[in-house]
Amino acid sequence: MSLTQILSSTHFKELKEKLRQDFPRPKISLQGELIAPAKSVNYGIVGTAFDYLFRFKMEHLHKEKIFSRDGWVADSAIQSIKAQTHEEPKTENDIQFDKKTSKKEKGEISAILRAIEMARAKQFREFYDAAINQYKDAKSNYAAYIETGIVTNDLIKSSIVLAKLDLYARAGILDNTINKTDTADIEDLHRLMSIIPEERFTSQNTIYLNPIFGEGSALFGGADADLIIDDTLIDIKTTKHLEIDRAHINQLLCYYLASLIGGVNGKPPEHPIKNIGIYFSRYGVLWTIPLWKFGNDFQFHKFKGWLIKYMEAHWL
Repeated sequence: MSLTQILSSTHFKELKEKLRQDFPRPKISLQGELIAPAKSVNYGIVGTAFDYLFRFKMEHLHKEKIFSRDGWVADSAIQSIKAQTHEEPKTENDIQFDKKTSKKEKGEISAILRAIEMARAKQFREFYDAAINQYKDAKSNYAAYIETGIVTNDLIKSSIVLAKLDLYARAGILDNTINKTDTADIEDLHRLMSIIPEERFTSQNTIYLNPIFGEGSALFGGADADLIIDDTLIDIKTTKHLEIDRAHINQLLCYYLASLIGGVNGKPPEHPIKNIGIYFSRYGVLWTIPLWKFGNDFQFHKFKGWLIKYMEAHWL
């Protein structure tokens, strides 16, 4: 269960209510024009692909200031799929039968399960075979972009492949269109890349790409943020809506609380997080707000203690 799922689940209703109660929403002013309306209907894939492309751009612009964890989320998808294509089908010895199950029934059940396992292995093999060459191309296209800064169609296509691998890593979904790219997706991502206001994403010190928060991430089922620039934690939203609802605020506050619990990429950040923000990619708008507008250090640390006990008691 991801952080987003946790914050939308009725099982964690008390967490949402306490976030709202302890950290009231301050007055927020937000204005902008929809510069890059969606051409694609593959909203989730385009959003994730843009997350990759945006981080690539930050790395190209600020090579010497980048801190990133080892590998992409898509890397773990390749390794997981590869491992599962080599799993042996289950036999009768691997299955726990009821004592009343007859020998004939055991054989029939085992045969069915073996067929299912073999079909599943075939599905993984086909997906893996389709993805592996494109994954290798993605590594090459990424390396070329970091050096040149030129956004090519090949780079865009690779970001879509990575997004589909990301989908498997996070949700276990095998996208059978891994070999296909929609023209509208490519146009959409080119436009989104072209309107990034580079001047809003300059750094004086460090940039963390796709940071994780150790024990804090584990508390939320493996939460990872989009990026931290100096002392500002930023989430990327590729949506047609230029609005900040309570769910957005809760997500950002939980990332910050996770960083208080587990640091950033395994250790305290070089500069404490003081602001949170959202980049609305279809508007080219970066909104940020100081954390002190929600509460002081004492309030956050008090909430951190409550959060650890609450999550440990309510984790499914």
